[in-house]
Parts: sequence; C-alpha cells; structure tokens
Amino acid sequence: MINFVVCDDNKKILEKIIEIINNIMINNKFEYKIYSFTDYDDKFTEAINDKIPNKIYILDVETPSKSGID
Repeated sequence: MINFVVCDDNKKILEKIIEIINNIMINNKFEYKIYSFTDYDDKFTEAINDKIPNKIYILDVETPSKSGID
C-alpha cells in the first residue's frame, strides 16, 4: 500500500494533484490511499505522526498557518 499525504491551501491545485495521482495509480497494480489537507492543522499532524507505512508527501511550501518546509 502506498499512502499519499497531500497538502495545499488552493483547493483547485489540491484537486488537480489528487487527479494526477489517481490517473497514474489506476494504471498500476499497487493499492494506494490519498490523505488530503488544505492546511497544516491537527488532522494533518495526526496523519504524519501515524505509523502508516510507505508515505509520499506532496506539500505546499506556504499556507496561511505554516510552511511545508517546516
């Protein structure tokens, strides 16, 4: 299972990223799940601290509350 953690405060960009992931992964035989967020809030923190294996992060560099680099 591949787990994608995606965060972007721009909902259109977030939707486009999810669409791209789905289009790529549909052609593969891997199971996957997408965790999407619009800000670096408590739910986001829970997702990154969870012991979910094989995480791929796609993060916005700047959101209203924090930086993806942090």
